[in-house]
Amino acid sequence: MNKRIASIALLACILPSLATELSGMQSGSSPISTTVCDLVRNPAKYSGERVRFHANVSSDGFEYSSLFDPNCDTVGLSFGFFSEDWDKDAKLKKFDKALEQMSRAKQPTISATFTGRFTYSPNNTNVTKRRMFEITEVDDLHLKR
Repeated sequence: MNKRIASIALLACILPSLATELSGMQSGSSPISTTVCDLVRNPAKYSGERVRFHANVSSDGFEYSSLFDPNCDTVGLSFGFFSEDWDKDAKLKKFDKALEQMSRAKQPTISATFTGRFTYSPNNTNVTKRRMFEITEVDDLHLKR
């Protein structure tokens, strides 16, 4: 009986904060406007936050892609799509098609405004996963050839 009460008390403490975090990610709460430069320089400040920034895409056309800002000399951000059903979102699907075209063109440039969740895992031994950006929205997409 005491274990059941302790479990209920623990859930009562955890669920409100979890619900707040999830509703902030999925609702219309405004993302923090920032830059790739600031995300890379101050990753702990933005970890777990919903952010929005303009960036270019760098890709080797095969395996490695990142978001970068040509206005600073920082490394780029690794990225992925937030949900498994990203292909049902027209803007995310358009971005994915632009990535495919990028691998076939000579010196193409993709730029867009990205919104999503930024995570920072300083102890991750995989450098590309230390700073990760989960894309939820892509706006103002431009592909230049």
